[in-house]
Amino acid sequence: MRRTTCVSLAVAAALGWSSTDPAPVAERSFPARIRGITLSTHLDGRDWAWDPIVPTMHELRELGANWIAVHPYAAIGNDGSVRFHEFDPRTPPAYIARPVREAHALGLKILIKPHLAYWGTRFGWRGEIDFAEEAQWRRFFEQYERWIVTLAAGPTRGGRLRRRHRARSTACPTSRNGAA
Repeated sequence: MRRTTCVSLAVAAALGWSSTDPAPVAERSFPARIRGITLSTHLDGRDWAWDPIVPTMHELRELGANWIAVHPYAAIGNDGSVRFHEFDPRTPPAYIARPVREAHALGLKILIKPHLAYWGTRFGWRGEIDFAEEAQWRRFFEQYERWIVTLAAGPTRGGRLRRRHRARSTACPTSRNGAA
């Protein structure tokens, strides 16, 4: 119940709903709308570095998009390992740096959404990711955090992540249902 309530409140807050505002949604004042689209890939993201990304972004902007999302991949293993292409955040690879640069040049905002690839594992979908041993959970969260922090630090901050965003989680689920 608590998780459902939190999710519902988060969705309501994101949509600008308020239980004290009796006005219909269409009559309310909202901040600038996010009109975004995920720029997906048929490969592992390498094509985001290729020249066709530019006309594609132009076309999406002309269609009304003001945000672009890309989703770099990391692979999860049955043992909790998270494998990704390591890189120095001060010099991110072109498949990450170019979409950021091109989006900004077009006046678009960009979201880099880490994408956890579970294909070829025992997990049927991301919601089934579960580990029996504490060591597997620890491995997963340590490696997943390193990947996310690397992605966040690289493209826009020259490899520097502001200190307030460096909070490290020490909590690790201890039960099979993910409860701490």
